[in-house]
Amino acid sequence: MSLAATYGAYRHLMAWQWRDRAKLRELQTAKLRELIHTASEHVPYYRDLLKRVGVSAHDIVGPEELGYLPVTTKAMLQACPPEALLDERRDVNDLLPHRSSGSTGQPFTVFYDEQFRSVRDALFLRALETAGYRLGRKLMLVTTTRRNERPWSRPRWRYVSIEAPPEELREVFLGFAPHVLYGCVTPLRLLAEELSARGGGFRPLRGVVATAETLDSDTRRRLGDVFGCPVFDIYGMIEMGVVGWECPERGGYHIAEDTTIVEPAPLGDDGRHRLVMTNLDLHAMPFLRYETGDIGVFDEGPPCTCGRMFSRLKRVEGRLVDCVRLPDGRGLGSGRRPRRRPRHRRERRGGRDRDGRPTGPGAGAEVPCRRMPARRRHGDLRCPRRRRPRSRSGAHAPSSGSPRRPRAHPPIHESRSWRTSPTTPRDGSSPRPSS
Repeated sequence: MSLAATYGAYRHLMAWQWRDRAKLRELQTAKLRELIHTASEHVPYYRDLLKRVGVSAHDIVGPEELGYLPVTTKAMLQACPPEALLDERRDVNDLLPHRSSGSTGQPFTVFYDEQFRSVRDALFLRALETAGYRLGRKLMLVTTTRRNERPWSRPRWRYVSIEAPPEELREVFLGFAPHVLYGCVTPLRLLAEELSARGGGFRPLRGVVATAETLDSDTRRRLGDVFGCPVFDIYGMIEMGVVGWECPERGGYHIAEDTTIVEPAPLGDDGRHRLVMTNLDLHAMPFLRYETGDIGVFDEGPPCTCGRMFSRLKRVEGRLVDCVRLPDGRGLGSGRRPRRRPRHRRERRGGRDRDGRPTGPGAGAEVPCRRMPARRRHGDLRCPRRRRPRSRSGAHAPSSGSPRRPRAHPPIHESRSWRTSPTTPRDGSSPRPSS
């Protein structure tokens, strides 16, 4: 993928967001016909699906006829072999796999072609443009995306992992001094709390862009106060790219109808709908009437005052990524495990004071230690100590040779209370410090 291809797609999408509804419907119809032809002729899953429901590619001449096809769920696609979902004419080695986070269940791998990768990045740039970003400005991204996924953006983009602690986020933020901040809601909130608590001089940002989690009003207001700029929200997914984004008018989420068809499937009488989507630009692995699992409320009012003619979503429900606060202050999101301390490392022990705190040179420092055999490492809980054999009279058999010396036990880490040693009571309580 080249910068020229991405920039060309970006200019194309920037122009289409201002076109009228008639032109937009013509674009959707042309893209849909090409996609249906590809899926019915070269994708085994959809070829069999069309035959099973008795529909041909010529029956679907526009978005109105998409209802002839049944809805496809993620579970249905995961039950098929990967080669049944891909265009038979393409080599899988030429496609780019992208794995979802699994926040709605089992992770799912989507294969991009080069053309859709350019469109996906262009959709992202168009959403950032409404938040004050321009090509050449500095952007800090707190996300799981790897740096090599967008090699053309390296000079002015700085990636930080969502698992980074707030202290590291603050250090990178103050050192990089971005114009626009992008990331998941939880790490952005933690960064704002860290900046409020510890301070740090920085110029107000041009915009903050949140994604992946529900942006509540309190968090939006807090982010706006700390960073001194408006806060925007983006709605997207691996299968479709950016689906909706907010503009400065805050009239809801503009749906990217030039690349995605979003159908409202009734859910109840409260105005909520299940969101069923069709990706118009991904041909290597088509998604026709894909059940996203998300719930949204459509805006039936007049077009937004910003001038964009796209349909809008008032709000998007679902796709919630909860976070559990661990005792040490770290946040643990769904589907992720905290990193365990390596078993082969212990703390260097010095002396002990009256309160049991380590003292002396090197106290508290981590050093590698020799692994004990499993029989001795687990102690009496798993493998009891081997006893000396008894004689027929019931007494212990005398040992031959020199008397056995008691084996010294290595230091035991304090946090692992399930290990026992000669100095540790069997009830799990800590030994009394020596005076």
